[in-house]
Amino acid sequence: MAEHASRLVDRLTAGRLSRRTLLRSGALAGAGASALGLLAACGGSSSSTTPGSSSGGATQASGGSSSTAAPTQASGSPASGTQAAGGGKPKFDKVVIAESADIRFFDPTLRPTSTDATILVNIYDNLTQLNDKFELVPGLSTKWELGANDQQTWTFTLRQGVKFHNDEPFNADTITAWYDRLVNIPTLVKDQPSSIQQIASVDKVSKVDDFTVSFHTKYTDPVLPRNLATYFLQVPSKTVFEQGGPNALAEKGVGTGPYKFVEWVKASHVSLEANNDYWGGKPAIQKLEFRTIPEPSARSAALLNGEVEIADAIPIASLKQIASSANAEVRTVPLAAWIFWVQLNARDIKELQDVKVRQAMNYAVDKQAIIDSVLAGNAINSASIVTKECFGYKDVPLYEYDPDKAKQLLKEAGYENGFSVKFYYSPGHYVGDTEAVQAIANYLGKVGIKCDFVQNEWANQLSLITNQKIDGIVYGGKTILSIDADYMFAELQPKKNFGWMYPLQGKAEELYNQERQEMDPAKRADLCGQISQLYRDEAGILFLWEPKGLFGVAKGLVWSPPGDGYIRAFTMS
Repeated sequence: MAEHASRLVDRLTAGRLSRRTLLRSGALAGAGASALGLLAACGGSSSSTTPGSSSGGATQASGGSSSTAAPTQASGSPASGTQAAGGGKPKFDKVVIAESADIRFFDPTLRPTSTDATILVNIYDNLTQLNDKFELVPGLSTKWELGANDQQTWTFTLRQGVKFHNDEPFNADTITAWYDRLVNIPTLVKDQPSSIQQIASVDKVSKVDDFTVSFHTKYTDPVLPRNLATYFLQVPSKTVFEQGGPNALAEKGVGTGPYKFVEWVKASHVSLEANNDYWGGKPAIQKLEFRTIPEPSARSAALLNGEVEIADAIPIASLKQIASSANAEVRTVPLAAWIFWVQLNARDIKELQDVKVRQAMNYAVDKQAIIDSVLAGNAINSASIVTKECFGYKDVPLYEYDPDKAKQLLKEAGYENGFSVKFYYSPGHYVGDTEAVQAIANYLGKVGIKCDFVQNEWANQLSLITNQKIDGIVYGGKTILSIDADYMFAELQPKKNFGWMYPLQGKAEELYNQERQEMDPAKRADLCGQISQLYRDEAGILFLWEPKGLFGVAKGLVWSPPGDGYIRAFTMS
């Protein structure tokens, strides 16, 4: 089957295969042969708009529309969605969700991955949240404000009456202890990064009173309240570490969220139960199970057989079968928090250090053909490092498919005869990644760049990335969790997991150092646009696309996939 799929990809890149023929062939179904990686989501109501944050939707770099507004009181329900209306007994008491990979741990302070976060967002809460329009709204804090005469102090008023799943009260001591743990992770937990990277501007956190805390920053930071809404900065119990030690959340979760931890059977499933005392209201769905099913076709089969209610990242080849079934349907959503790319290790690979080579690689690949044929149109071609919904997005020119130009650039760079490079990917982590990688490699091969495939399980590949041991190029997806360009710029720093291969540099880095401190939204948006344009022109990555999330969902389950790709059961009934 894999060999057959490879031949079809060869025909696609040669221009001899249509999308309809590819899909009808069925080669994209089954093990290791599902169509390309589409990941998966956010939900709520309006509230505080902070300086430099988006008020929802895309803001053009030519002039941001965000404005500074006084913080407002919370309406009392979480931003990620309120209990579905309708009343009466819900049709589903338990929902089983099929996921491609297992969680690694339940500690949000240890910089979780998007795979970990799928479960963690149901257990924990943040100080702030993003609603379904990506507006900043209250969470465990009910309001926040910047000092009138001190623009390096953000003060947060905390929600009262909130308890953790172990009955520990939530208060200012929780936040100061949480921040202290983030600071001390390197000495507390061996070989684990800290989520404090996401709030690097913070110098200290101080308790004002039992329900008020202040974040004191090293420089003005317009996006701190927005970054606090990301899954890296979910707030865990304080006493669980005091009683159980620094690794107390390795195998269980204790938060304030709508669901409580029940059990984790590794490589099998995670079970949660409703927190009926949740501050945001009683969840309609009383039991949750996240079931690990690595094979995309097996996830689809489980959905069609009624074994699961939601199948994440379903293969393209299953769309028609699911759509025509009696008990399931396909639900899609543009993923505002995701881009797909091929990262290029220009730090260590001589050939990739030449901008003409990197540009040639971008011109060599017909991304639109892959989108149309492999993805059945479920993505948007892009040459931006942020999505259209992000604050600071600028509509930069695409790298149009031009193999002749690619060959000319390679010749000018001294590589007329091409070169070889290792191409890393993790089969099955993103649906259809095998076909996408094969297609990209075939296009590169046509201009003389030979790719030698290196396959790894996702956990191993992530380790190679974080330990800076990718000696080639690597295919994957990247989140922009705050839906703000600043988030991606912060990730593209030399010491960051996804920045070391080709970080912001030169003029782009200079502009970033201005942007991250700029409190005027319009000026900040303009700076973001300039940075995106520079990174595009430098071809810091092989730009691919913005994906759509594809979910198979049991009919009758009230739930809309969110735009950040994460499945929050509190929004279901």
